[in-house]
Amino acid sequence: MALSVVLFLLCAAAIYLSCEYFVNGVEWVGRRLGVGATATGTVTIGSFRLTGGYGAWGSPNPGYLGKLTGARLTSPNGTVLATGTFAAA
Repeated sequence: MALSVVLFLLCAAAIYLSCEYFVNGVEWVGRRLGVGATATGTVTIGSFRLTGGYGAWGSPNPGYLGKLTGARLTSPNGTVLATGTFAAA
């Protein structure tokens, strides 16, 4: 039984990581090919500098994005540092 649980958790982790890498790969290919944000689902709307681990940023919705469901903070090389989802109004 314990072996089944461990194998289940390992498989679930492998599936999650595979999905995460696939989505990031699609987004990077879209950026390289110059495909619009509507195809990749990612729009860059700003950047900010951190000093001593602190920073601030704000930007209005440009208007053409449609319904925003979340945001993701990434490093310059694309590593996801933080994510957030927006509650339905």
